[in-house]
Amino acid sequence: MTLTTPALPRTAPVPASRAPHPGFRWLVAVGWLAQVTLRVWAFWHARAPAAYPDEAGYLLAARWLAGRPGGDLSHLTFYQGGYPLLLSPVYLVTADPETVYRLVTGIGAITGATVFPLSVAILRRLDLAPSAAAAIAFAVASLPANLFFGAWALTDAILPAVVMAWLLALIRFADAGHSRSGSVASLAAAYAYAVHSRGIVILLIHAGVLLLLLVRGWTPRRVTTLAAAVMVAMWAGANRLNTLLLHALYPHGARDLSGVLSSRLTSTSGLLRTLSGACGQIWYLTTSTYGLAGLGLVAALVQVLSPRADRTLRLVAGAAVTVTVGIALASTAALPDEHRVGNHAYGRYLACVAVPLTLAAAAFLIRAGRRGLCAAALATAGVMAGTALAVVAYAGPRLHEDTFVGFDFPEIIYLTANRHSLDLLTAGLVAGAIGVCVVLLRAWPTCVAAVLLVVNGGFLVRTTGTFDRPANDRPAVTRDRGVEVSPSLGWGTVADLRYRVGWTTVEWLSPAGPRPGTCTVVTAWHAGATTAAWPDHPAGWKVTDREPGRWVAWHDTRCRHLVAGSRLARRWRGTAFQATPG
Repeated sequence: MTLTTPALPRTAPVPASRAPHPGFRWLVAVGWLAQVTLRVWAFWHARAPAAYPDEAGYLLAARWLAGRPGGDLSHLTFYQGGYPLLLSPVYLVTADPETVYRLVTGIGAITGATVFPLSVAILRRLDLAPSAAAAIAFAVASLPANLFFGAWALTDAILPAVVMAWLLALIRFADAGHSRSGSVASLAAAYAYAVHSRGIVILLIHAGVLLLLLVRGWTPRRVTTLAAAVMVAMWAGANRLNTLLLHALYPHGARDLSGVLSSRLTSTSGLLRTLSGACGQIWYLTTSTYGLAGLGLVAALVQVLSPRADRTLRLVAGAAVTVTVGIALASTAALPDEHRVGNHAYGRYLACVAVPLTLAAAAFLIRAGRRGLCAAALATAGVMAGTALAVVAYAGPRLHEDTFVGFDFPEIIYLTANRHSLDLLTAGLVAGAIGVCVVLLRAWPTCVAAVLLVVNGGFLVRTTGTFDRPANDRPAVTRDRGVEVSPSLGWGTVADLRYRVGWTTVEWLSPAGPRPGTCTVVTAWHAGATTAAWPDHPAGWKVTDREPGRWVAWHDTRCRHLVAGSRLARRWRGTAFQATPG
């Protein structure tokens, strides 16, 4: 049982039935444009961040990189510079928050759509016919894992495309040993490192692959050395960029998770927590792709263990499996317990590998024999059931007692129609039923693609706008003048203000009073009269806006040009909810 049959000799001509039609590139271009259009339509409702503080952190970093005011993100998770660097040109075009956010989601749409042509190229390398490759690639590129996060200013909007570019370039480099492919693979791996801490795993695996190629002599030594040099140069540049951001936006330091990581890796309870959380992530990855990513993981592992398999595919399959397991373990080990159900089963961190693993599954389904397919299907069912049991065994009643955040489970909510709790059994059964339909139709790739498109389309229709909250009032501020906030103000309100106020840096209110030039002060308000929120306010400061139990906005009556943020906010996406850090 292998992922694909051994590759044809490089000197052998491509069979006529497998050769693409001269207009195939135009078909791929039209498919990419359709993917962009689909995403723009789906994301059009998104006008402002809602996943605080993550989105605001990336947008503030992008604004600072564009030469505009940043903000103080001290003691929050460090938001790395690779993604903000991609977004920073937006702030050279406009400073309007709503326009900025629309352009950011546009970047996410274009990047997410790029997964389609990359998928076509990988499926063609796996020897699928052009028509089958295009149909399946289009359906797989529409998976919720590659679609949902494009509506947010999060690294997950671009990481699937980065991972796909890395794997495709790695395949071509190992195949032909061209310097261009090696450099592109190194650039992609190092950029992933610059974007998110998950990129550390990708960069380490990439370095290991280059070392293996060098030691075995599978690629020219000079070319492999060049690829390694590109990787090191990009790694150094990413470190420099992140150092600049850390000093500029985190003057009092970023959130330190080293203590959590140490305790998870040096204690029995910590190791059990790490293994259970990793199982939860693999369960989510498998279930959210209707069992296909799990099948792809099994097929890739079989490919690695098969001595007769294609050398390049063994190498890349091994890299994909190692990255998947590595990210699952590392992300679980480093995250603190936030008493959320998502701490036990979470899909966002492995969303970046969902597409390549699903492509591997599709290629395996089309080419495998009945006996091999049955064995792989049973193994996949075992992965899904085993990881679910591991989650239940460790978490137990916490799956019902901890906070269930819908943002953590978009695909699972769709599969179970349950927005209030995690139903592992129902999710597994529904996902398995969809997977069985795909397996039964494997002889007709177009039908497989059609089934996936229908299911993915249902997710899109049911989910679009679901995670927007009713708009809360937002503090009115004075345009082009200083804005200060009290240290006791909720972090969601502070993050929102720092995102909306782009003409200056939102400062902390000093006990000595507001600085000269400040016209708006927002203080926390929990109970009592509004004046109790700032009892020693200077003369001439009046309450202009409020939200009971949250905040009071004060305005210096000597200032003008008040921007009624609370009125504008009704057109914006609503209240913040906490996203998992990073």
